[in-house]
Amino acid sequence: MQYSLTYKPSKTRSKHWLLKIWEPAAKPNAFDPAAAPYLYKVQYWLNSKDEAEVVLMEHFSQYGVRPIGVFAA
Repeated sequence: MQYSLTYKPSKTRSKHWLLKIWEPAAKPNAFDPAAAPYLYKVQYWLNSKDEAEVVLMEHFSQYGVRPIGVFAA
């Protein structure tokens, strides 16, 4: 699984952190070898990086794994 956390300030949105999570595709696309092996799963608009860490831990715990990496602003 992969994830990205991006800070996107906005005047119209109260939450400024966008967390996106991708999961591996069930089967590689044999017709398009250049196709991405990961499928977009879900996104969350959050208030802080701390909130993103909690969401990631909950999401990844469903699969018995922990996210690896450091958040970058």
